[in-house]
Amino acid sequence: MPRRAEVQARPIEPDAVYGSPLVTQVINKVMLDGKKSIAEQIVYDALETVATKAGRPPVEVLEQAVKTVTPVLEVRSRRVGGANYQVPIEVPQRRARLLRLDRGCILPQIDHDDLVADAVHLHERVVGKCAHKTIVS
Repeated sequence: MPRRAEVQARPIEPDAVYGSPLVTQVINKVMLDGKKSIAEQIVYDALETVATKAGRPPVEVLEQAVKTVTPVLEVRSRRVGGANYQVPIEVPQRRARLLRLDRGCILPQIDHDDLVADAVHLHERVVGKCAHKTIVS
């Protein structure tokens, strides 16, 4: 964190297939060891599977799933008079964008052999079976 100026957030480039910056974020979260082509293949196959199961455009399903799990509140520790208290604080928009994919509510641990289960998991999140509307950190 520089003392003089605020760090500018870099714009996220949209992906080549769907033209969505959210899909690019998902691809970057799935990517391991810089293998972007493998991550793209995993994400695009999962989105195709979700599209066939949901009967809707896959980017729309992904956006709804992410909107469902984006945190509104988080708990921060505050020290008052020698005691620590957990205080709920509203999550700023930039931090909410970071947390929505980082906490793994959308993306379980990706296993290359278990792609269909990941797509079904994503579809269940969209349908509303996700209980993680707020994230406690």
